[in-house]
Amino acid sequence: MLSTHESNKHRYAYYDFVNSFDRKTYHLTVDYHDRKCFEKPIHQNKDYDMSAIFSTFYLCRLLPYIMNTTKFTKDSIKHLQPKTIVFPDRYKTRQTLHHHAVICPHESTAARLDAILETELKDMF
Repeated sequence: MLSTHESNKHRYAYYDFVNSFDRKTYHLTVDYHDRKCFEKPIHQNKDYDMSAIFSTFYLCRLLPYIMNTTKFTKDSIKHLQPKTIVFPDRYKTRQTLHHHAVICPHESTAARLDAILETELKDMF
């Protein structure tokens, strides 16, 4: 367990890292409420299964929406991909699994993220 001082050092390091991109930032939290796939996981590590689900959502749904193409790995537009930091977490009170993502989109794709602010992504995706 990290001490408060060490925890704050990590927060400031993330803050400095994200600010180094000089881009607008968005915070996304994805909750997984009592998903059946976690009852009998493929892997013993539930966090691993949860990360596979988030990766599929991000790469197959959200990133194509943000980039407005499924060919976001092409060299000609790869630089337009958002810088994203993702980490799994667990609510202390509910023991619910979730992911936090800090998304720093390129200025040309930020408008697409602005359009979905304050919406429930489960309705869109």
